[in-house]
Amino acid sequence: MHQGVCVASGSAQSVLRSETLAEFYGVSARVHHEPDGTVVVIPQRSSSN
Repeated sequence: MHQGVCVASGSAQSVLRSETLAEFYGVSARVHHEPDGTVVVIPQRSSSN
């Protein structure tokens, strides 16, 4: 969801992606998907800091 609109649907692996977070939320992050289904999102510092 972004501003009340569904921007992606599906499994966590297909939806929770670095590109999606950057495009819709302006967040720079790495996303890791573990074999057990756990999703780890690691925010990245912007290069301007």
